[in-house]
Amino acid sequence: MPSWIIHVGASYLLFKKKNKFDFRLIILGALLPDLFRFTFVLFLDIFDLKAETVITYFEPFATPFLNLFIALLFALFTLKPLKSFIILYSLALGHFFLDSFQKHVGFYNIFLYPFSFKNLYPGFFMFDHPIFKISSLLLLPVLIYMLYKQKNTPLFTFKLKRLKFIIPLILFILIFPLLTAGLFYNNNFHYLQFYKDPSSWDNKKVEMSYCKIVKQDPLTVIELGKEFIITNAANNYRVWDFISIRGIYKNNKVHAEYIYKHIKLQKAIFSLIALGLIILIFLKSFYRRRFQNKGNIKPVSK
Repeated sequence: MPSWIIHVGASYLLFKKKNKFDFRLIILGALLPDLFRFTFVLFLDIFDLKAETVITYFEPFATPFLNLFIALLFALFTLKPLKSFIILYSLALGHFFLDSFQKHVGFYNIFLYPFSFKNLYPGFFMFDHPIFKISSLLLLPVLIYMLYKQKNTPLFTFKLKRLKFIIPLILFILIFPLLTAGLFYNNNFHYLQFYKDPSSWDNKKVEMSYCKIVKQDPLTVIELGKEFIITNAANNYRVWDFISIRGIYKNNKVHAEYIYKHIKLQKAIFSLIALGLIILIFLKSFYRRRFQNKGNIKPVSK
């Protein structure tokens, strides 16, 4: 997926026409499919859960289907739920559209979950391709502009009578991915069947996404907690490099037909910059609303 700078910046430019959309809704909607990816990393690394279990539970949170209900949940905490829902979900769909430009090896977005697990887009560029770096640099001023130019109108609220909708939505969102975990295995999403039983995949094509190299000679990567030796690879790879691989699994080794070496931390750095600016944007909004309510400052308008 592109960096958060691209998602937020592009969404602001496309949907901020004539001040119809609140800038906070633009940010939330643009990042809605990614909001649980931090939780994914947290559960995977800190709580030492099986990667397969974490994937089958958290990947549905980055699908249009579950985002429909997440957008509705967030909208119930705003003053105008219907309008907020339309904005949030429209921007979430825009997020998926941008993601469809990303080339994939092994891992891809399942746009029709839970009805289909087919890959519906070929993609054009890997997520660390220079075009995404250039786009992030070009759109960075948009986020800085949002920090200094924003309206401070009331948006969020909490009403007890909405709890009868909020609680069932939360339960559905949290429980539904548990019910579809088997579908990920049955449809071999991210080659989960291969990682479960590699020996049954002899002489078959496999793909590995963003694997860490743990040994240089022989070239060995780790993916979903298992180590694999890679053959037919150049000798310019080093330990701690990250690569994506497409090849044939044979005799406990992967004979590489395609290898892509990733630029470490590029997307993460841009997304962290975006996260910092977003936090400042929301803190400034909170500060201005707080003192605006006390009559100390006037609201900012464009």
